[in-house]
Amino acid sequence: MNKTDILQKLTQLNQIIEHDPVDSRSFQNASTELSQLLLDYINIREINVIIKALGRPLTNEEVADLLIARQNNQPLDKVIHLHQNSSITPKGSLTTPKSST
Repeated sequence: MNKTDILQKLTQLNQIIEHDPVDSRSFQNASTELSQLLLDYINIREINVIIKALGRPLTNEEVADLLIARQNNQPLDKVIHLHQNSSITPKGSLTTPKSST
C-alpha cells in the first residue's frame, strides 16, 4: 500500500466509525479493519507511547507515515517528530533526554 491508498482507507474507515451506529455491522467491520490495519504493523504500546509523547491523537497523515515506515523497516521516530533527542525503543518505550539542572 502506498500513502495515498492508506490515507483513503483511513478516511473511509474513520467516516464509517464516526457516522454509523455503534451496534451496526458496518461500524463493527470498520473498527475491526482499522485495528487490523494498524496493529498488523505497529503494536499498541508503540502507538500509546507516540500519542503520549505528542500530547495529542495521531492524524491520518501521521498514521500513514508510521505504517509506511514500518513496512520499510524504518524507525518510527524518524517519521514522527517527537521531543528533540527522544526515541522509541524496540520494546515500545520512549526515551527522552535527561535535563541537566
